[in-house]
Amino acid sequence: MDDFLQAGILDSLGLFILNTPFWGFVLLGLTFIVRGETAILLSVFLVMKG
Repeated sequence: MDDFLQAGILDSLGLFILNTPFWGFVLLGLTFIVRGETAILLSVFLVMKG
């Protein structure tokens, strides 16, 4: 279930960024600025999980 959810999120982000590259990066930047702690913790968790 976790792998399916992770793959779904990555696929959604990938399609979104490919379809709207500029705004995709802008929104990702805003996400890191507004919720930097959450984004960093989530990234670390996903990396450590493997």
